[in-house]
Amino acid sequence: MKTLPQSNGQPVRRYRPTDQATVALIADMVRQGWSVDQMAAALRVTPRTLKRWYDKHQLVQTAVSRNHPAILDANVEEAMYNLATGYTTEQVEETLTRVPTAEGETELICTERKVKRQTAAPDRQAAQFWLKNRRPERWTDRQEHDVRGAFMHLVLDPVDQEL
Repeated sequence: MKTLPQSNGQPVRRYRPTDQATVALIADMVRQGWSVDQMAAALRVTPRTLKRWYDKHQLVQTAVSRNHPAILDANVEEAMYNLATGYTTEQVEETLTRVPTAEGETELICTERKVKRQTAAPDRQAAQFWLKNRRPERWTDRQEHDVRGAFMHLVLDPVDQEL
């Protein structure tokens, strides 16, 4: 990242699409839902330049696609669903052994491979949260009672009060 002198003598940061800090900044802006015009203004480039960066640089494309709010929301939704319904993961363990080659060097070869499956049970609170938010009409804690009718107000006559 280079800095250029500004008219008032203060350095101005110059953003480049190949710079990791610029890519991280773009990813953060996308995550926060900034528009193309807002991002271009913050990076001191035109929206057309920002579009060109996206078209030409894989790092920028990846930063935008992985951090788009719709993608992030979908990832969290999928994680919440998996937590609510339970899930299975696989962990692969490989044993590597050094074997001499014909050239006198050694080579790593996989001699043993184990696949471990772990199952996570459904989480009751996650399921409850999911249902309350997805189907609130059926899964709410709050019950509404409709109390309608005529109310009578009883007024006692002073004579009746002596009894």
